[in-house]
Amino acid sequence: MEWDKSKNWSFDGGEFTSTLDNGELLMSFHIVDGSKREKEPAKISSNDTIINSIPETTPEPTKSDNFTITDSTLGKGGAKTKFRANIDAIKTLKTLEKENRHATADEKETLSKYVGWGAIPQAFDKSADKWSAEYAELKDLLNPQEYAQARASVNDAFYTSPTVIEGIFQALEQFGFEGGRVLEPAMGVGNFFGCMPKEMQDNSQLYGVEIDSISGRIAQALYPDADIAISGFEKNSFQNGCFDVAVGNVPFGELGFKEENHIKVHPNNFYSTFCGSRMFLFSVSPLSRNL
Repeated sequence: MEWDKSKNWSFDGGEFTSTLDNGELLMSFHIVDGSKREKEPAKISSNDTIINSIPETTPEPTKSDNFTITDSTLGKGGAKTKFRANIDAIKTLKTLEKENRHATADEKETLSKYVGWGAIPQAFDKSADKWSAEYAELKDLLNPQEYAQARASVNDAFYTSPTVIEGIFQALEQFGFEGGRVLEPAMGVGNFFGCMPKEMQDNSQLYGVEIDSISGRIAQALYPDADIAISGFEKNSFQNGCFDVAVGNVPFGELGFKEENHIKVHPNNFYSTFCGSRMFLFSVSPLSRNL
């Protein structure tokens, strides 16, 4: 039975059909105008994945400059004033993290006023007279881990004033230090970075370590060009001899813990851990002969 291709095709109402010589249907094609067809929503089973477009990615925040401290009265004020400055800084930090962006100049000013909790232990005492509202506000603002870290810092979180820091940098300049690899251990929010002379900072690579999460994250927001780790200093992985200068106001305390970089220090003296580690982390330079 032969099929005459020139005679057995027909088109009717958007449908091509082909029949055999005896009239039997051989095949049929239904033509659809895609521009007029309504799209039905895709049905996805539990085992299927349909990709309709390239997934959106969260853009990286625009980088900003390191903060410079210009307020010589930074950290001054009574307990309630310091508490409010801390709360405002924490709220600003959480806003920046939620919006995935760097801080504006005004927001950095707010962040820089964070002074820690060393002078405000009553903020963590629910029975403290006239502090019930502040206690509740702080408890609500921080998550459990942040709250525990903040409460644990009341014995040693006393941040250094700009006046003291400026004097230390003047001494470094007199020793001949003009720039290099600079470490600030137990940095808090990084006041030493903020007070570093501009020319010295321009010629330096900044590294910091801070164990408290809130303080460390504020430092990262204030100094985006610095390499800041949020961890205990005893857990550092720095190579011996990798820094030219370590500068800061490390905490004092009779606290015992095991240092993981195997530098021998007094086992019960918190301060000696930082001092012992710093001596080994220094590189040999003409500056070291003047110290």
